Amino acid sequence: MNSQVAVGIKDTTKKRSQIKFIWHRFKKNKLAMIGLFMLIVLTILSISAPLLRDYDKDVISQDVKIRFQSPNREHILGTDQYGRDIFARIIYGGRISLSMGFAVVAIAMLFGSIIGASAGYYGGKIDNILMRIMDVFLAIPQILMAMAIVAALGTDIKNLLMAMTIANIPKFARIVRSAILQIRNQEFIEAARACGTSDARIILKHIIPNAIGPIIVQATLNIAQTIIGIAGLSFIGLGIQPPKPEWGTMLAEAKSQMRNYPYLVIVPGLSIMMAVLAFNLIGDGLRDALDPKLKN
Repeated sequence: MNSQVAVGIKDTTKKRSQIKFIWHRFKKNKLAMIGLFMLIVLTILSISAPLLRDYDKDVISQDVKIRFQSPNREHILGTDQYGRDIFARIIYGGRISLSMGFAVVAIAMLFGSIIGASAGYYGGKIDNILMRIMDVFLAIPQILMAMAIVAALGTDIKNLLMAMTIANIPKFARIVRSAILQIRNQEFIEAARACGTSDARIILKHIIPNAIGPIIVQATLNIAQTIIGIAGLSFIGLGIQPPKPEWGTMLAEAKSQMRNYPYLVIVPGLSIMMAVLAFNLIGDGLRDALDPKLKN
């Protein structure tokens, strides 16, 4: 019993040291830290949105008497063509974009990892069937697939979430399969099989944790792509519908006013750019920190 406790403590200490080492390498990447700072700022503003602005009064309610106001003390980013506070709509829009980005990637990562792990571990016919199905989905551009699903099922947040999730699953399946093919025949996997460990336990406890690096990097990059996809679908009327404050919807509503009031387009455009740039910088930093070839 004492030996099992000692082994558990040793494994925990080893994991903590690995995480500390990865964090140390990540901190050395200045661009990655800038991306992390930008993401923290966006996340804090989005989470604290109800404390900063009232949703019904500042985001939804229209007041044409104060429309097209320039930035002032009450409306720090001005007001739009309906008299709604732009800052309030930006931070509430961040709640939608960021939360949907994380949700889409989390669900896609779960199902993609299961499919990729099954294909890579078992190989043979299972591998061929699963990967050919993924190839069919990969052959269709992500945004076109999402457009087709939303157009068929309706412009609803649940349908949009499902469409973006389905479009992201094949990417994770490919990455997980590739990582598992490299480690499935290593000695510690053979030892686990010899001890009678079930296939599901081997995949979940031994294989996927050793392939987590590429999965995390792909997840951060996919969140950025998902935010762009959601904004793009909303811009063409197939995503979040007005008056809900989504960044792509704000761009669509402001496009007719961009010549006279360019800030209506610039502010949500910069928000999208900051979010996407933050995740891309973090993804690049994680890739360098997790790449064993760069450790020395």
